[in-house]
Amino acid sequence: MGTEENKTIVRGVYDAINARDRDALGAALAPDLVSQTPFPEGAGRDGFLALYDAVVAKYPDYRVEVQDQIAEGDQVVTRYTATGTAEGVDLIGIDIDRLENGVIVQHWSEAGPADLRTVRGVVMPR
Repeated sequence: MGTEENKTIVRGVYDAINARDRDALGAALAPDLVSQTPFPEGAGRDGFLALYDAVVAKYPDYRVEVQDQIAEGDQVVTRYTATGTAEGVDLIGIDIDRLENGVIVQHWSEAGPADLRTVRGVVMPR
């Protein structure tokens, strides 16, 4: 598959999250997915789906907006923002996905608060 097709597949993951379409999300992930996330649920396809379940249960209005995507070869890098108001979440993240045969086989994710001025209680002036 080409880079544009890979970007479309990865963008479909974020669309599935926003649509609460767990089946479409699962279909985009290889059964033997290797997921490198900072979350304990993140290991493998089942862990990825468990993390999804936990996030949408806690933040019913959770949404992910793709800001940018860059692809080269079999990898797609996605910069995104995520929001949810139930408990208050406002994140900026970058995911890297490697695809084979139209599914994600490796996933790396890093995310943090959108407003770094309040990290660990430090409040910086605007």
